[in-house]
Amino acid sequence: MTSLGLLLPWVLGQEPLPLPLTQAAFESEWVVVAGDWSADGTQLEQRRAGGFALTFCRTQSNGDVSFQAEFNPLDEGTGVRAAILACRSRSSNEFYFAHFDSRNSQVILVRSDRSQPWSEITRRGGLSIPAGQWSTGEIRCAGDRLTVRLNGQEVLSATDATLKAGVVGLGTSQGHVLFRNLQVQGEKADIQGGWRMAKPSHVVVCSDAGAGGYEAFPDVVRLQNGDLLCVMYAGYGHVSLPSEALPKGGRVCAVRSRDNGQTWSPAQIVYDDDVDNRDPHIAQLADGTLMCTFFSLSKKPDGAYDLLGTHLVRSFDGGQTWETDAIIISDTYACSAPVREQPDGSLVLGLYYERPGTGAWGAVVISTDKGETWSAPIDIGRESGHYHDAETDTCRLANGDLLAVMRPCMCYAKSSDGGRTWTPSQPIGFEGHAAYLLRTSTGVILVAHRLPGTALHYSTDEGATWHGPVPVDTVGGAYPSLCELPDGRVFCVYYEEGEGSDIRGKWLRVSTEGVSVIEPE
Repeated sequence: MTSLGLLLPWVLGQEPLPLPLTQAAFESEWVVVAGDWSADGTQLEQRRAGGFALTFCRTQSNGDVSFQAEFNPLDEGTGVRAAILACRSRSSNEFYFAHFDSRNSQVILVRSDRSQPWSEITRRGGLSIPAGQWSTGEIRCAGDRLTVRLNGQEVLSATDATLKAGVVGLGTSQGHVLFRNLQVQGEKADIQGGWRMAKPSHVVVCSDAGAGGYEAFPDVVRLQNGDLLCVMYAGYGHVSLPSEALPKGGRVCAVRSRDNGQTWSPAQIVYDDDVDNRDPHIAQLADGTLMCTFFSLSKKPDGAYDLLGTHLVRSFDGGQTWETDAIIISDTYACSAPVREQPDGSLVLGLYYERPGTGAWGAVVISTDKGETWSAPIDIGRESGHYHDAETDTCRLANGDLLAVMRPCMCYAKSSDGGRTWTPSQPIGFEGHAAYLLRTSTGVILVAHRLPGTALHYSTDEGATWHGPVPVDTVGGAYPSLCELPDGRVFCVYYEEGEGSDIRGKWLRVSTEGVSVIEPE
């Protein structure tokens, strides 16, 4: 029987204990929280390239500890391809971890707990963590002092007194990663009550819509009958052009919940023509009409993507059936927001324009006939000097003005005439991608976004100042969407990113005092 790695002598005279050696031993002594893990006697492999994967060794409980492993993040997928070394884990969501991000050449030291799965302690960039090659990582805890080493060199050091003892573990973020030569040295310490597997902090809204197992860009609305309807992109990857396996390319699908997000129906197709239909968003008008906006891509002969414009399909029966012929809103601008109905019945939709060598800016279009026809795009921030690749969304303020937000810096602009003219765009004070705005019944304005991970900011003064970021999840696909429930909770949907990406959902408690993530029922 060969070891997964040599064990360093334990401090304080403790004898080294062997880590699991075979798949059978791994299954008996480790607990898998997420991912596709296997052991072959010489290395441990986590194959799932999307989202977070975690496994913890229940027999290795330490106080002061050094945990070291060699890792090889394979050059696959579009995510960060990160290896994770964890220690002092009291449960499946309480631990310190070092996040070795090969795509962005950085190491991040993080504390995870139930309320905040990603509490960043410190980070350092400009490090060599090549994909497809073996590197050696180490995380050390000595009292309240935490250090991280990469290939024998200390790269991070910080103090945190939250966690005193726990087990060691391994993980990945958006990566297919191999591990070998695990080494543990430490002072044995028991966890009061023992290590525990916590309940998942999110629900899975959709894991496979039948188009290749990759789901992304979700948007949710609470219908007038109380159902939640979530639309999403379904394909085999971040861009799913027509292929032998998926002849019509990526499509727009929907799932439904009748219990405020606890459980979800199988996916149904909303729209699927012969190109890649993507980034859908959903809204219900006062008369009950459902509006689903999206844009489409095809591939040019030179391999570049060709934007085929923004489109709209409607449902007049609560989403049971949809129009088969899409209305063209714009053939040169893309969308990443739902239709926003105004008190006078007009509709405002956020758009954006981006062309290499030309620039990028936000925009809106307006309809006064329930979506049958739309105005020409009204640009926002075109002369600002900021590169707005912009995924514009809008929200109506208490005084009747419209607030627009745009990525990536994040910038904002205002309109006092229903979106027909806009103030110059300017930075809002924090970075973010794919913003989604929601004004709650109590007047709190939420803007959910990507970075860091999945997060949001909130304002209690009509967008004059913002508080946050409030972490929602560690996954970085994001493109979050929000809807308010009858009891005042807010349901948030977002996606993981990476191969096999799923749509996730969480509930939030929102008040003028702050925003927090709450437990699934």
